[in-house]
Amino acid sequence: VGLGLSILQQVTGINTVIYYANQIFGLAGFGTAKAAIWASLGLGIVNVITTVISVWLLDRAGRRPLLIFGLLGMTVGLLALSLTFWLEIPAESYLSVISLMVYIASFAIGLGPVAWLIISEIYPHSIRGRAMSLAIFSNWGANYLVSLSFLTLVEWLTSSGAFLLYAIICAYALSLSGSVFLKQKAKR
Repeated sequence: VGLGLSILQQVTGINTVIYYANQIFGLAGFGTAKAAIWASLGLGIVNVITTVISVWLLDRAGRRPLLIFGLLGMTVGLLALSLTFWLEIPAESYLSVISLMVYIASFAIGLGPVAWLIISEIYPHSIRGRAMSLAIFSNWGANYLVSLSFLTLVEWLTSSGAFLLYAIICAYALSLSGSVFLKQKAKR
């Protein structure tokens, strides 16, 4: 579970969006580097604000509901971004910015903090250090591979296809989270 969460956290494309935000906005048709930088700054602000909200909500709403809500929002945000690229909607509509903000906010409220919290809680104390090390190694390894492959994915699948692939992975993670959630409800 810990390794799976660590890897899913990365293969949903979060760090490609953060690392390549300026290029993504350039692909979306933002005419100037300055406009892309301002849009990227907006993503960072959304990330910080929703992370703070998530910290406040974690014990109030629960881990699994936040994870499910976050993955649903991530899926919707990436599908909207993929659709924006596929339909070649002009950058002036700002749909690419809005869809990325939905994606970032959903990550920051769900999969981002919840995955780290669950990983820190699931292991027995006797193996926690080693297990956390493996989970963190898996996380950074997946981050490396996803970041390394992003521009190639865009080249092979187009921008729309790359974000559709990430949306499919988010939907898969959502289905895993939802099935675990339903099984636990049935046990009660």
